[in-house]
Amino acid sequence: MSRPEAKSNRTNWSLVLVRLTVALLLLTQGWAAVQAGSPDGGDLQGSISARLADQDGLIEWWGETVLLNNPEGAAFLWRWGLFLLGLLLTLGALTRPAGLFAAFLMINAWAYGPADLSETFLLAVACCLSASISGSGRYFGLDSIFDHHFPSWLTWVRTARSPFG
Repeated sequence: MSRPEAKSNRTNWSLVLVRLTVALLLLTQGWAAVQAGSPDGGDLQGSISARLADQDGLIEWWGETVLLNNPEGAAFLWRWGLFLLGLLLTLGALTRPAGLFAAFLMINAWAYGPADLSETFLLAVACCLSASISGSGRYFGLDSIFDHHFPSWLTWVRTARSPFG
C-alpha cells in the first residue's frame, strides 16, 4: 500500500518549483523594468490603445476608465509590482495574496500587451494562480513562519484565533 504522505509531498515540491520559476521570471523582468524606467506612461498608453479595439466588456472598461486615465501611475505600478511580487514569491512570503496580484498583473499583460506573447502571459496567470491556491510558501518559504504570526485574513489560514475558523 502506498503512503499518501509521499504523494502529497511530491505534489507540494512540484508546486514550489512552479512558484519559484514564475517568481524568478517576475523578479528579473521587474528589476530590469525598474532599472530602465520602462515601460513609461507613453509606452503603456500606446500599448493599451492599440489593443483596446480587440477588447470588450470588463477588460475594455478597465483599460479605458482606469489604465488610460493615469498611464504614468499604471506604468509605475507595473514595474514595481512585477519586482515586488516576484520578490515575495521567490521568498515564499505571503504567496496567496502575492500570487493573486501577480495573476492580475499577468491578465493585464495578456489583455493589453503584445499579442504575440498572449499564450505566455496566460501560462504565467496559471502559474501565479497555482502558487496562490496551493500556498506553496508553507513548504519552502517564509509562509511557514508568517502563517502563524499574521492575521488569517492576510494569509488565508484558519487558526484557532482566527475569526473565520
